[in-house]
Amino acid sequence: MPELIQAFADVCEQNKRARLVIAGKPSKHMNMTALHKMVTDLHLSNAVVFDSRYLDMEEIAPLMELASVVVYPYHSITQSGALQAAYAFGKPVVATNVGGFPEAVEDGKNGFWSRPGLRENWQLPFQRSSMIRYGERKWGHIPNTSPKTRFAWEPIAGTILDVYSELLKNK
Repeated sequence: MPELIQAFADVCEQNKRARLVIAGKPSKHMNMTALHKMVTDLHLSNAVVFDSRYLDMEEIAPLMELASVVVYPYHSITQSGALQAAYAFGKPVVATNVGGFPEAVEDGKNGFWSRPGLRENWQLPFQRSSMIRYGERKWGHIPNTSPKTRFAWEPIAGTILDVYSELLKNK
């Protein structure tokens, strides 16, 4: 997370209107006091908002709608439902290439990879609109409707029902 805040400081030098929302319940290993101090020391207090609590799906949607890019600066993770939520809302991502992220992030197409601990690729390039179009085609986002992706409950339930139907048919 410190890398994200430092990268955002670089963004703010070029765009004074940029805003960063750090949302979601932090892991027990995250030092929130140090992150708040870093934001203060970098004079970003007016541009960075922390919401460090568990967010229900109804609360995630407005945040995703506001976002230009969604960043996942994990040093270690297996998978994240939040990554799928970003794609469901047609948002390009910057994610560290750890855990299952390389399976979901197609570098340069629907987002960018970064190595854990580094700030490379954290300023979204001009391909943003083409990334959104690619993500919408790949993940099935339908504008002005609830998100429909291969990771949404409806398609997952359909796949499970198909498997059960096939098993019952072969029994």
